[in-house]
Amino acid sequence: EKQNITWREDYTNTEETYVRNKIRHNIIPTLEKIQPHFLANFHKTIQFLQDDIAIIQQSVAALRKRIFIIEEDFTQISVAELNQIQNDNLIYYLFEPFGFNYPQEIKKLLAANESAEIQSNTHRLIKNREKLILKKNSPLQNLKKFILNDLENIENPVRLSFQKFKHKPDNSLPTLDLNKIKFPLYLRLWQIGDSFQPLGMNGKTKKVSKFYKDLKFSKIQKENTWLLCDASNQIIWVVGYRFNHRFAATKDTETWLQIKKLD
Repeated sequence: EKQNITWREDYTNTEETYVRNKIRHNIIPTLEKIQPHFLANFHKTIQFLQDDIAIIQQSVAALRKRIFIIEEDFTQISVAELNQIQNDNLIYYLFEPFGFNYPQEIKKLLAANESAEIQSNTHRLIKNREKLILKKNSPLQNLKKFILNDLENIENPVRLSFQKFKHKPDNSLPTLDLNKIKFPLYLRLWQIGDSFQPLGMNGKTKKVSKFYKDLKFSKIQKENTWLLCDASNQIIWVVGYRFNHRFAATKDTETWLQIKKLD
């Protein structure tokens, strides 16, 4: 009426093949005969429910703020805190924004073994000791290998700088023998069976999985730690942690190489 638009009736409004019309034409008139103020009371009930939802959302937000500990690129939630929640609906409301709609799956995860996980379309939920790790799905999960044809600094998938010297550098950073390295280099993630000789262990070989375990890496840390390898698939560096003794500079080194991870 305000815009002077002519009313136009949708012809489907008279058909009872649709649930909405069965309710409109049959159920509501019957309820209004029983209770003349049915619609007014129904609107009040809806308002009460909306108010209840607002209270629930505020309470859930407060609880989530308390027990969801946000780290740099993931969130940790205490298993002990979650085990104290007896109400499945509360667990649902806590995790529903991240695509997890089945509280029973989360409760099973709480009792599961180390590194067990469930996934939604957008997030992963991983058991890590006495915590659950909530992490957004990353496109890096599908990246198998990142090739480096030369020693130019790179930004992705991790920031690295390369510097070579004709004389032994006078700083205390670990140095490699460039002539021991076969090109091209590439970055990849850990694979079962990977091993190397960690610098400082007198040439002893160690599985990368054991190296990660000794550092108490979570599943997320394992998945986000890159390995710099040479063309023969030998690990040069567990990036950010330890170089391979095989590539260490010696007194016979002619060209020294230093690699740094940039934060």
